[in-house]
Amino acid sequence: MLSNGILSYKTSVVYLGSLISDSGNLKSDVSGYIDSKRANVTIKFNNFCRKNYVAPVDVKLRVLNACVSSALLYGCESWGNCIAPSIESLYRTGIRYALSIRSSTNNEILYIEANCIPLYIQVKKQQLRFWLTIQQLIRQDPENVISKLIVQAEALHLQYIKYYNDLCVKYQTPNKCYKDLMSDFITVNKSKILEENDTLSKLGAYRDVNPTLCNPNYANVFEIDRIRLTRYRVGSHNLRIETGRMTNPVTPREDRLCRCGNEIQSLKHCLTNCSLLNDIYERYGITSNASTAEVINNPVISSILLEIERILRV
Repeated sequence: MLSNGILSYKTSVVYLGSLISDSGNLKSDVSGYIDSKRANVTIKFNNFCRKNYVAPVDVKLRVLNACVSSALLYGCESWGNCIAPSIESLYRTGIRYALSIRSSTNNEILYIEANCIPLYIQVKKQQLRFWLTIQQLIRQDPENVISKLIVQAEALHLQYIKYYNDLCVKYQTPNKCYKDLMSDFITVNKSKILEENDTLSKLGAYRDVNPTLCNPNYANVFEIDRIRLTRYRVGSHNLRIETGRMTNPVTPREDRLCRCGNEIQSLKHCLTNCSLLNDIYERYGITSNASTAEVINNPVISSILLEIERILRV
C-alpha cells in the first residue's frame, strides 16, 4: 500500500533491461528475455533485409552483429551457465535472412558461408571479462558491498559462482577464451562435413562445392549474383535433388531425375554432365571431368547458372 495508491503484485519485472521473475529460476528468466527479443530478428531484421535486398551481404551481417546480436546478448555477463539454446536458433535465423537462403540449410554450412560463429562463444568471453573485473574489485575494495556478497557466495559453494571460477581457471583471459572456443567449434563444425560420405546429401554436395571449407569472398560481386551463387553453393536451389526433399511424401532420390532423363538432377550433374547443356559447357570451356568446385569458381558462374535455369526450367 502506497500513500497515493496500491502497487499491484507482478510476477516479473524488467530491471535495467533484464527480466527478473518470481520463479527464482535464472534459466527461465534468460529464456523469457530472449523470447521478448525474438521480433528483433523475425520482424525488424527480416524487414531490413527485404527493404535492402541489394545491399552487400557483409553490410547485412554487420547490422545483424552490431544491432540484433547486441540486443540478444544484453546482460549476458550475469547469465552464468544458463545460456538459452533459443539464442543460437534466433541468430542462425538472422544469418539465413542475411544470406537469403532457406531455413532448411544445414547449420554447419551456414556458419562457413557467413563466416560467423555461435553466440555462446561471445557470451563466455564477456562473462570471463566481467568475472575478472569482479575479482579485481574484491582485491582492491574488499569492503565493497559487491565484494562481500561474492565472498559470501563463494564460501557457500554456489554453483553459479563455481561456473565463473571454472571459466577463469580454464581460460585465464577473455581473448584466450574466445580463441580456444572458436578453434574448437571450427574443428567440430568442419569435421561433420568432411566425414560425410554421401555426395548427394546436403553436406556431401557442399564439400564438392567447397572442398577446402574456406569462407567465400564476395568482394566486387553484385548482391543479386551473390544471392544466386550462395543458394546453389548451400543447396537452397530448385534443382530436383533439393525440391524432392520438400515434397510430401518425400520423393525417392532415384526419382529426382533431370529433364535429360540420364541422372539425378544434382548440382554436379547440371554443372558438368547434363546432355541438355552441352552447348553451355562448350561455350564456357567446361569439361566433363571438371570438379564442381572448379565450375562454381568460374568468374562468369552467375551467367552459367542463369542459362542452366532457363534451359532446365528450374
